[in-house]
Amino acid sequence: MQKIGIISLGLIGGSILKSLSKVNNIELFAYTTNNETINKTKTYTPNVSKDLNNLKNCDIIFVCSPISKIESMLKKLNGIVSQNTIVTDVASVKSIFMKNCYNFIYIGSHPMAGTENAGFDYSNENMFCGAKWVITPNKNENIKNIEKLKNIITCTNAKPIIMDANEHDLAVALISHMPLILSQGLFKNIENNNNAKLLASTGFRDMTRRAMSN
Repeated sequence: MQKIGIISLGLIGGSILKSLSKVNNIELFAYTTNNETINKTKTYTPNVSKDLNNLKNCDIIFVCSPISKIESMLKKLNGIVSQNTIVTDVASVKSIFMKNCYNFIYIGSHPMAGTENAGFDYSNENMFCGAKWVITPNKNENIKNIEKLKNIITCTNAKPIIMDANEHDLAVALISHMPLILSQGLFKNIENNNNAKLLASTGFRDMTRRAMSN
């Protein structure tokens, strides 16, 4: 039985938890500092804790923290997990984390899925169904480790894609980050125009949906 750990149980981490809870031969462990979330996740696994050491025996760990907190979380794991543990993150930027050295096996990844909402309450066991999930291993990474991560990702019904970290970052900047900025710009542009707000309909709503995200 594989032991899978999840750090941070927001939209993506919660969706990974719910999705993998349906899979046989997987034992789930999770870390969150939110008491309310801990109570809600007991339905999916009893192994939820505020103690990061709860994940020390995991085979694979998904770090689902906000981008600004991922690097510090990876450093914390350095002294907790074994050198054989595979650690991945789900950030939409990959190259900034690939340059660091870790005491575990680090393989970057990024699920191309999500919504403008945030938090465990919006997580969904079907979040990754049919979605592409990019894996960005180092060039010298052991193929067996890549396959282990790939197999778990496949269990969420996502479609793994292997890609260079820098190539991933450029592509995602074009199809995800740029649209986010444009969406926020459009929304900000009518902030002081009450007539525009009054007349805005479905087209404007669709164009600015992503402005609601964090």
